[in-house]
Amino acid sequence: MKRNYNLKILKGGSIAMISLLLLLSSCISMAPVNSTFESAKTLSKGQFELQGHYSKYTYRDKAEEAEMATTNEASNTNVGVRVGYGISDRLDLKLRYERLKPLLQEDKDQVDGINYFSLTPRYNILKDYISVGVELGLYKTTVKDAESGDYSESAFVISPRLAFTYPSTPYFDLTLTSKLDIFTEGSGTYLGLNLGCGLSSDMNVWALRPEAGLMFSLDDIGYGVVWKTIGVALIVKIGPAKKDGI
Repeated sequence: MKRNYNLKILKGGSIAMISLLLLLSSCISMAPVNSTFESAKTLSKGQFELQGHYSKYTYRDKAEEAEMATTNEASNTNVGVRVGYGISDRLDLKLRYERLKPLLQEDKDQVDGINYFSLTPRYNILKDYISVGVELGLYKTTVKDAESGDYSESAFVISPRLAFTYPSTPYFDLTLTSKLDIFTEGSGTYLGLNLGCGLSSDMNVWALRPEAGLMFSLDDIGYGVVWKTIGVALIVKIGPAKKDGI
């Protein structure tokens, strides 16, 4: 379904949510990666973490038409993996790969999917309850072009974030995370909010993490564009654990 009303906000970049520079003039509705699937607690020194996750993104836009209709459509599904390592009991480092698959036909006509790579150092500033991190990300894709031939495109993003967890027990935790996606080529800034929990019999060994989130374009916030996310991750930890809990 073609959404011509979106042409009014293309320059701000909200409709080109992947923020790949040469796609800012197209109607791609895929969302940037928003999910985090973690608590504020960092890994123990010498501890490894393995994670697999799945998420689905829904695009919501209030049409700039006489009827002011609201559009709600599933935009993309993501599947990814992540590996983490505890450098100290308060500092860890995580490497992530995620594949974004388009669901809307107009997006499928332009890309088969998008690859996302990131590296994230995190520091636990208030033991077990508050942490800060900076995710350094790279989006890469191949754009379909029947006239001149397919070509590759990429975009770098810096994503500072803050996570607050309470309660934090070996069996359950609840985490609120806020993040900013700042694309280095000036092609958009996005605010993401996530609420997730951890469920386990022992968080030092494994955890199931369901999560829901919202994302907004700060450049076009007046247009009522919101992206909803929902997903789940399975996490396995290997190695020494902190003596006093998760």
